[in-house]
Amino acid sequence: MNTNKFTLLNCLKIFVLLIISTQTLMFGFGFIGELFKLNDLVFLCFYIGEIITVFFTIIYLYKKFNLNLKSLLIPKKINPKELILMLLMLFCSYIVINLLTHTITSIAHIAKTLPDNNDEIGEVSDIAGMCFLICLTIIGPTIEEFFFRGIFLLKLKDNSNTIVALILSAFLFGILHPYGYAQQIRAFITGLFFGIIALKTNNIFYTIIGHIIFNSLTMIFGIIRRYSNFVQLGNGCFHFNAIINITSIVIFSVTLFILYKVPLSEVKI
Repeated sequence: MNTNKFTLLNCLKIFVLLIISTQTLMFGFGFIGELFKLNDLVFLCFYIGEIITVFFTIIYLYKKFNLNLKSLLIPKKINPKELILMLLMLFCSYIVINLLTHTITSIAHIAKTLPDNNDEIGEVSDIAGMCFLICLTIIGPTIEEFFFRGIFLLKLKDNSNTIVALILSAFLFGILHPYGYAQQIRAFITGLFFGIIALKTNNIFYTIIGHIIFNSLTMIFGIIRRYSNFVQLGNGCFHFNAIINITSIVIFSVTLFILYKVPLSEVKI
Protein backbone atom coordinates (compact mmCIF):
# COMPACT_ATOMS: atom_id res chain seq x y z
CA MET A 1 0.00 0.00 0.00
CA ASN A 2 1.33 3.46 -0.90
CA THR A 3 1.96 5.43 2.31
CA ASN A 4 3.38 8.63 0.81
CA LYS A 5 1.65 11.69 2.25
CA PHE A 6 0.87 14.81 0.31
CA THR A 7 2.46 17.62 2.32
CA LEU A 8 2.76 21.39 2.01
CA LEU A 9 6.27 20.95 0.59
CA ASN A 10 4.97 18.51 -2.03
CA CYS A 11 2.29 21.03 -2.95
CA LEU A 12 4.82 23.81 -3.52
CA LYS A 13 7.15 21.50 -5.46
CA ILE A 14 4.36 20.41 -7.79
CA PHE A 15 3.21 24.00 -8.29
CA VAL A 16 6.73 25.13 -9.25
CA LEU A 17 7.13 22.07 -11.49
CA LEU A 18 3.86 22.87 -13.27
CA ILE A 19 4.85 26.49 -13.87
CA ILE A 20 8.39 25.73 -15.07
CA SER A 21 7.38 22.79 -17.27
CA THR A 22 4.44 24.59 -18.85
CA GLN A 23 6.46 27.75 -19.53
CA THR A 24 9.38 25.76 -20.94
CA LEU A 25 7.17 23.76 -23.29
CA MET A 26 5.25 26.90 -24.25
CA PHE A 27 8.50 28.63 -25.15
CA GLY A 28 9.64 25.58 -27.13
CA PHE A 29 6.46 25.21 -29.13
CA GLY A 30 6.22 28.98 -29.56
CA PHE A 31 9.79 29.12 -30.89
CA ILE A 32 9.09 26.29 -33.35
CA GLY A 33 5.90 28.03 -34.43
CA GLU A 34 7.69 31.33 -35.00
CA LEU A 35 10.56 29.61 -36.79
CA PHE A 36 8.33 27.81 -39.26
CA LYS A 37 5.62 30.50 -39.40
CA LEU A 38 3.01 28.22 -37.81
CA ASN A 39 0.58 30.76 -36.37
CA ASP A 40 -1.76 28.09 -34.99
CA LEU A 41 1.08 26.52 -32.99
CA VAL A 42 2.16 29.89 -31.62
CA PHE A 43 -1.44 30.70 -30.68
CA LEU A 44 -1.98 27.38 -28.85
CA CYS A 45 1.53 26.86 -27.47
CA PHE A 46 0.51 27.60 -23.86
CA TYR A 47 -2.33 25.07 -23.78
CA ILE A 48 -0.27 22.45 -25.59
CA GLY A 49 2.47 22.86 -22.99
CA GLU A 50 -0.05 22.80 -20.17
CA ILE A 51 -1.77 19.61 -21.38
CA ILE A 52 1.53 17.75 -21.83
CA THR A 53 2.73 18.86 -18.39
CA VAL A 54 -0.53 17.87 -16.71
CA PHE A 55 -0.55 14.44 -18.38
CA PHE A 56 2.84 13.46 -16.97
CA THR A 57 2.15 15.13 -13.60
CA ILE A 58 -1.01 13.07 -13.14
CA ILE A 59 0.95 9.88 -13.87
CA TYR A 60 3.49 10.96 -11.23
CA LEU A 61 0.78 11.72 -8.67
CA TYR A 62 -0.98 8.42 -9.34
CA LYS A 63 2.20 6.39 -8.82
CA LYS A 64 3.65 8.31 -5.86
CA PHE A 65 0.48 9.18 -3.91
CA ASN A 66 -1.94 6.48 -5.12
CA LEU A 67 -4.30 9.20 -6.39
CA ASN A 68 -7.95 8.15 -6.80
CA LEU A 69 -9.23 10.24 -9.71
CA LYS A 70 -12.79 8.90 -9.62
CA SER A 71 -13.48 9.87 -6.00
CA LEU A 72 -11.91 13.27 -6.57
CA LEU A 73 -13.82 14.14 -9.74
CA ILE A 74 -17.19 12.43 -9.39
CA PRO A 75 -19.53 12.53 -6.35
CA LYS A 76 -21.08 9.29 -5.16
CA LYS A 77 -24.56 10.61 -5.96
CA ILE A 78 -25.78 13.69 -7.81
CA ASN A 79 -28.91 15.17 -6.28
CA PRO A 80 -30.99 16.95 -8.99
CA LYS A 81 -32.18 19.61 -6.49
CA GLU A 82 -28.62 20.23 -5.35
CA LEU A 83 -27.46 20.51 -8.97
CA ILE A 84 -30.14 23.10 -9.86
CA LEU A 85 -29.48 25.18 -6.74
CA MET A 86 -25.72 24.94 -7.28
CA LEU A 87 -26.02 26.14 -10.88
CA LEU A 88 -28.12 29.12 -9.75
CA MET A 89 -25.65 29.95 -7.01
CA LEU A 90 -22.62 29.62 -9.30
CA PHE A 91 -24.13 31.83 -12.00
CA CYS A 92 -25.04 34.56 -9.51
CA SER A 93 -21.75 34.21 -7.64
CA TYR A 94 -19.92 35.24 -10.81
CA ILE A 95 -21.66 38.62 -10.73
CA VAL A 96 -21.29 38.91 -6.95
CA ILE A 97 -17.53 38.19 -7.09
CA ASN A 98 -17.06 40.71 -9.90
CA LEU A 99 -19.01 43.27 -7.88
CA LEU A 100 -16.89 42.58 -4.80
CA THR A 101 -13.67 42.77 -6.81
CA HIS A 102 -14.78 46.00 -8.49
CA THR A 103 -15.52 47.50 -5.06
CA ILE A 104 -12.15 46.46 -3.63
CA THR A 105 -10.16 47.70 -6.63
CA SER A 106 -12.08 50.97 -6.67
CA ILE A 107 -11.41 51.62 -2.98
CA ALA A 108 -7.75 50.63 -3.37
CA HIS A 109 -7.45 52.68 -6.61
CA ILE A 110 -6.12 49.71 -8.57
CA ALA A 111 -6.12 50.60 -12.27
CA LYS A 112 -7.42 48.31 -14.97
CA THR A 113 -4.66 46.01 -16.17
CA LEU A 114 -6.48 43.45 -18.28
CA PRO A 115 -5.73 43.48 -22.02
CA ASP A 116 -8.76 44.44 -24.09
CA ASN A 117 -7.91 42.46 -27.19
CA ASN A 118 -5.66 39.86 -28.73
CA ASP A 119 -4.24 40.68 -32.14
CA GLU A 120 -3.31 37.05 -32.75
CA ILE A 121 -6.93 35.87 -33.00
CA GLY A 122 -7.43 37.15 -36.54
CA GLU A 123 -4.26 35.39 -37.76
CA VAL A 124 -5.13 31.80 -36.90
CA SER A 125 -7.33 29.15 -38.48
CA ASP A 126 -10.91 28.40 -37.46
CA ILE A 127 -9.76 25.04 -36.07
CA ALA A 128 -7.16 26.73 -33.86
CA GLY A 129 -9.76 29.25 -32.72
CA MET A 130 -12.16 26.44 -31.81
CA CYS A 131 -9.43 24.56 -29.96
CA PHE A 132 -8.63 27.74 -28.04
CA LEU A 133 -12.27 28.18 -26.99
CA ILE A 134 -12.47 24.54 -25.86
CA CYS A 135 -9.27 24.95 -23.84
CA LEU A 136 -10.44 28.26 -22.38
CA THR A 137 -13.90 27.09 -21.35
CA ILE A 138 -13.50 23.36 -20.63
CA ILE A 139 -9.98 21.93 -20.58
CA GLY A 140 -8.32 24.83 -18.76
CA PRO A 141 -10.94 25.05 -15.97
CA THR A 142 -10.87 21.27 -15.47
CA ILE A 143 -7.08 21.21 -15.19
CA GLU A 144 -6.98 24.16 -12.79
CA GLU A 145 -9.70 22.70 -10.56
CA PHE A 146 -7.95 19.33 -10.51
CA PHE A 147 -4.78 20.87 -9.12
CA PHE A 148 -5.92 23.87 -7.08
CA ARG A 149 -9.07 22.47 -5.47
CA GLY A 150 -8.33 18.77 -5.91
CA ILE A 151 -4.63 18.40 -5.11
CA PHE A 152 -3.63 21.65 -3.38
CA LEU A 153 -6.77 21.67 -1.20
CA LEU A 154 -8.54 18.33 -0.77
CA LYS A 155 -5.40 16.19 -0.78
CA LEU A 156 -3.32 18.69 1.18
CA LYS A 157 -5.93 19.13 3.94
CA ASP A 158 -5.58 15.45 4.85
CA ASN A 159 -2.07 16.17 6.15
CA SER A 160 -2.35 19.88 6.95
CA ASN A 161 -4.62 22.47 8.53
CA THR A 162 -7.78 22.91 6.43
CA ILE A 163 -7.72 26.72 6.64
CA VAL A 164 -4.06 26.78 5.60
CA ALA A 165 -4.83 24.51 2.65
CA LEU A 166 -7.81 26.67 1.64
CA ILE A 167 -5.89 29.95 1.76
CA LEU A 168 -2.79 28.49 0.09
CA SER A 169 -4.77 26.95 -2.77
CA ALA A 170 -6.60 30.25 -3.34
CA PHE A 171 -3.35 32.23 -3.12
CA LEU A 172 -1.57 30.01 -5.66
CA PHE A 173 -4.63 30.21 -7.91
CA GLY A 174 -4.50 34.00 -7.63
CA ILE A 175 -0.85 34.41 -8.53
CA LEU A 176 -1.32 32.07 -11.48
CA HIS A 177 -3.34 34.85 -13.15
CA PRO A 178 -0.68 37.33 -14.28
CA TYR A 179 -2.75 40.13 -15.81
CA GLY A 180 -2.49 42.55 -12.91
CA TYR A 181 -3.69 42.93 -9.33
CA ALA A 182 -7.38 43.22 -10.21
CA GLN A 183 -7.56 39.81 -11.84
CA GLN A 184 -5.43 38.28 -9.09
CA ILE A 185 -7.78 39.63 -6.43
CA ARG A 186 -10.79 38.24 -8.30
CA ALA A 187 -9.02 34.89 -8.76
CA PHE A 188 -8.15 34.74 -5.05
CA ILE A 189 -11.77 35.42 -4.02
CA THR A 190 -12.98 32.87 -6.56
CA GLY A 191 -10.43 30.37 -5.25
CA LEU A 192 -11.74 30.79 -1.70
CA PHE A 193 -15.33 30.38 -2.87
CA PHE A 194 -14.61 27.29 -4.98
CA GLY A 195 -12.49 25.93 -2.15
CA ILE A 196 -15.39 26.13 0.29
CA ILE A 197 -17.61 24.27 -2.18
CA ALA A 198 -14.94 21.59 -2.64
CA LEU A 199 -14.56 21.17 1.12
CA LYS A 200 -18.33 20.91 1.62
CA THR A 201 -18.79 18.34 -1.16
CA ASN A 202 -15.39 16.63 -0.74
CA ASN A 203 -14.85 16.55 -4.52
CA ILE A 204 -14.35 18.98 -7.38
CA PHE A 205 -17.37 18.11 -9.54
CA TYR A 206 -19.22 21.35 -8.82
CA THR A 207 -16.11 23.52 -8.83
CA ILE A 208 -15.27 22.29 -12.33
CA ILE A 209 -18.80 23.21 -13.43
CA GLY A 210 -18.45 26.57 -11.70
CA HIS A 211 -15.10 27.30 -13.32
CA ILE A 212 -16.50 26.41 -16.74
CA ILE A 213 -19.43 28.77 -16.09
CA PHE A 214 -17.10 31.57 -14.96
CA ASN A 215 -14.81 31.31 -17.99
CA SER A 216 -17.74 31.01 -20.38
CA LEU A 217 -19.45 34.07 -18.86
CA THR A 218 -16.22 36.05 -19.06
CA MET A 219 -15.99 35.28 -22.75
CA ILE A 220 -19.70 36.01 -23.37
CA PHE A 221 -19.73 39.26 -21.39
CA GLY A 222 -16.53 40.31 -23.12
CA ILE A 223 -18.28 39.98 -26.48
CA ILE A 224 -21.45 41.69 -25.24
CA ARG A 225 -19.42 44.60 -23.86
CA ARG A 226 -18.17 45.43 -27.35
CA TYR A 227 -21.69 45.86 -28.71
CA SER A 228 -23.80 46.89 -25.72
CA ASN A 229 -23.78 48.93 -22.51
CA PHE A 230 -25.36 46.01 -20.64
CA VAL A 231 -22.03 45.21 -19.01
CA GLN A 232 -19.01 47.43 -18.38
CA LEU A 233 -15.36 46.64 -17.74
CA GLY A 234 -13.85 48.72 -14.97
CA ASN A 235 -10.77 48.21 -12.81
CA GLY A 236 -10.14 44.87 -14.48
CA CYS A 237 -13.55 43.31 -13.75
CA PHE A 238 -17.08 43.33 -15.12
CA HIS A 239 -19.82 45.26 -13.38
CA PHE A 240 -23.55 45.59 -14.01
CA ASN A 241 -26.41 47.88 -13.10
CA ALA A 242 -27.89 48.00 -9.60
CA ILE A 243 -30.91 45.80 -10.38
CA ILE A 244 -28.77 42.94 -11.70
CA ASN A 245 -26.32 43.25 -8.82
CA ILE A 246 -29.01 43.25 -6.12
CA THR A 247 -30.92 40.37 -7.75
CA SER A 248 -27.73 38.33 -8.01
CA ILE A 249 -26.83 38.99 -4.37
CA VAL A 250 -30.31 37.90 -3.21
CA ILE A 251 -30.35 34.71 -5.31
CA PHE A 252 -26.77 33.89 -4.31
CA SER A 253 -27.55 34.35 -0.60
CA VAL A 254 -30.77 32.32 -0.72
CA THR A 255 -29.28 29.39 -2.68
CA LEU A 256 -26.19 29.38 -0.47
CA PHE A 257 -28.34 29.26 2.65
CA ILE A 258 -30.54 26.45 1.27
CA LEU A 259 -27.58 24.35 0.14
CA TYR A 260 -25.76 24.48 3.46
CA LYS A 261 -28.49 25.08 6.06
CA VAL A 262 -31.73 23.51 4.81
CA PRO A 263 -32.22 19.76 4.16
CA LEU A 264 -32.75 19.28 0.42
CA SER A 265 -35.66 16.92 1.13
CA GLU A 266 -37.61 19.98 2.32
CA VAL A 267 -36.86 22.03 -0.82
CA LYS A 268 -39.52 22.05 -3.51
CA ILE A 269 -38.29 22.82 -7.03
